Amino acid sequence: WVEDTPWMDKATIRQIDLDLDRTFPELGFFNRSGPYHVPLRDLLLAYAAYSPSIGYVQGMGYIASSFLMYMDPPEAFTLMVNLLSQHHFPEFLLVDMDGINRHATALDAHVATHLPQLSRHLKKVQVDTRLYILEWRM
Repeated sequence: WVEDTPWMDKATIRQIDLDLDRTFPELGFFNRSGPYHVPLRDLLLAYAAYSPSIGYVQGMGYIASSFLMYMDPPEAFTLMVNLLSQHHFPEFLLVDMDGINRHATALDAHVATHLPQLSRHLKKVQVDTRLYILEWRM
C-alpha cells in the first residue's frame, strides 16, 4: 500500500526495506520470515511519514526494533516520536555539524571537569570527540 502513495518517497521505502534484514540479523525476529518484520517496517514507514524533515535515517531500525521487543507497535511509535524529537537527536539524525560541535564541546568540558586524567590523555593522543560522540549520543 505504501509503495503507491505520493506522500512517501520511493527511495525512503527502498532504504527501509534494505535495512530491515540488517536489523539484529542474529535474532531472526526482523528478517522477512520473522514475526517482527512487518511491524518494524510499518513503524519505520510511519515515523518517516510523521517526521518528513528527518524521514528515515539508517540505524533507526535498531531503535524501533528495541521498542517493538517490549511493547505494542502503537506504543513503540509514540515512544520513538517522543525520543527522537527530544534534546540532541534531531541534530544527530540530520548530521547538523553545528549542533554536533556544540554537543562535543559540552562533552569535552564535562570530561575535563569530572575526568581530568582522561581528558588530558584524549588530548595527548589527539582523539577528536566527534569520532565517538555520534555512537554515544545515538
